Amino acid sequence: MPVLSCVCSTPNSLLKKWLRVIGVDPKPYGSHSLRRGGATAAAALAVRVHILQRHGRWASDAVYLYIQDPNEARLEVSRALLGAPAE
Repeated sequence: MPVLSCVCSTPNSLLKKWLRVIGVDPKPYGSHSLRRGGATAAAALAVRVHILQRHGRWASDAVYLYIQDPNEARLEVSRALLGAPAE
């Protein structure tokens, strides 16, 4: 049976190719952008963290580093520190 290997750069190469196609500079993006975006989107849809962690094969709490809080939630911190009323 032939052994099929996965070229690690394939997802990265494909992402950069499609970014160029739509006119976006691919330099600041990599396949980890997709990993972070996927984790953030799943969290925003209330996917439980332990399921997200298993799906993304995170063996540690590093999953939390990939989830970006929504802008509104981050602004709440700034408002609270400044004593501004919540919107």
